[in-house]
Amino acid sequence: MIVAAERAALLPTRREAVDAYHRSLTGHLGRLRSDTALTEGWPFATGVVEHAFRHLIADRLDPTGTSWGLSER
Repeated sequence: MIVAAERAALLPTRREAVDAYHRSLTGHLGRLRSDTALTEGWPFATGVVEHAFRHLIADRLDPTGTSWGLSER
């Protein structure tokens, strides 16, 4: 994640958000056991994540004239 953020040359405010997210994930690795949850049949928050992504994508695609695409580099 950090390497991708460095390659993307993010603005400082966006980079701070990526770094905070990275710290949060790496600080809780012992608790992030989705493989165990799936094996045991335990519920976990995929619905929350899917809901957030749905809104993120809608926010990007709903305005008139916007679209997704790969940038040419």
